[in-house]
Amino acid sequence: MQVACLALDKPMDPALNHALTLTIHALAPTWKSDLLAGKLGPQVRGDTLTHLIITAKDPQLLIQTRALAEQAANPATRETLLTVLVKSGTVADALVALDRSRSAPAVLLALTERAQLKPAEDYTAIVGTLLSGNSSAQQAAFSIFASTRKEYGQTSQLNALWETAALAVEIRGPLLRALARTRGKAFSTEITPYLREAALQDVALAALTELDLIAGATEAARRLQTQPGVPVAPLLQSHLGLKNGSLALATALTANPPSADQARLALAWLAQIGRDDTELRLALQKAAGFQTTGAVFSEALVKQLIEQADASGNARRGESLFKAAQSACLSCHKVGELGGVIGPDLSALGRAQTKEAIVESVLWPKRQVKEGYMLTVLTTKDGRTLQGYRSSESTETLTLRDFSANALVAVSKRELAARNDAGTIMPDGLTDRLSPAELADLLRYLFELK
Repeated sequence: MQVACLALDKPMDPALNHALTLTIHALAPTWKSDLLAGKLGPQVRGDTLTHLIITAKDPQLLIQTRALAEQAANPATRETLLTVLVKSGTVADALVALDRSRSAPAVLLALTERAQLKPAEDYTAIVGTLLSGNSSAQQAAFSIFASTRKEYGQTSQLNALWETAALAVEIRGPLLRALARTRGKAFSTEITPYLREAALQDVALAALTELDLIAGATEAARRLQTQPGVPVAPLLQSHLGLKNGSLALATALTANPPSADQARLALAWLAQIGRDDTELRLALQKAAGFQTTGAVFSEALVKQLIEQADASGNARRGESLFKAAQSACLSCHKVGELGGVIGPDLSALGRAQTKEAIVESVLWPKRQVKEGYMLTVLTTKDGRTLQGYRSSESTETLTLRDFSANALVAVSKRELAARNDAGTIMPDGLTDRLSPAELADLLRYLFELK
């Protein structure tokens, strides 16, 4: 069974998930009896045990997991089993796990993930226990408040914490986010002072943007325009997960454009995470001074570009363009020992693909999507949007690899309003900034990758 569950280490599509589920049930007479007899647990990976228990839906397994946790002498094993109890059991089971280990990082993380996936459950007892704990436990409570948008009778204690002048930044930031989520627009005026405080301004911007999209976009545009060198990721990221967020930001950037350098950095970051929000891209391209018309696909144009690359392209110059930070190519693609793994490995591209296919994938990446690199876009009922590669899927949850956060994000299917495939993660328009000569150099370099 442990061998079969190694499939969880890889992206799971519906067919693989169905096959694993059938395997778990088929082998249940063996692994269930071993677990109930106490022969499994310490030597089984936590994610494997969690998946087995969730799939089996057998209350006896949860009872045994609790017993194994009580008996475990090894702290790491005990923490793993308690985490399984949080993820697989009832709220009462989760509270038991918290009582047994109030400061274990894995248990606290499991509690926050549970609240994200099951926000309708009653976390009153859990948040009460967490608020009386250390700073890590308190941060977990704030995350639960934010996910569920409820304060569970803890309003007076939250007020007391918020009014504590000496409250540490690592506490005030998550608390600010939680209060913004639970109290809505009435809390906007409380956020304003922190938009100018270096340690909290990114958290404050994200909170403000959720409450007032236009105000958040205006503030993000102001910072991009007036603070040269300010990191672009937090300013953009706070909008990308919200309905109409990128459009609001594009409008603000058109009215108050950033410098060309900042616009180029923003475009490079969007390319790295695979975002292709058209209005936002066009606004940034205009600020960067790039052409924004884009080439229209035709077989004649593809032939022309190949002829130009073969006749005048310089592979060495093309390599420099490919490896330049603002091109963002190496953020996603690997060539030799360099580069990322978000997109396909290009080390042998010139041998594996025709020149026509290479040109098409560079200029019009969404026309043909390589198997395994399809981008999934989710819209939740509360208006959030998420996108990434599908990592795993069960009957209850869908997990994406979110490149903007560089993390796995699990979403309850009950919270989904829409789900769509959006083609490749590679955005359109990446070559708009290149001159014809530079494009010929880049294509020549890619042709010669063998």
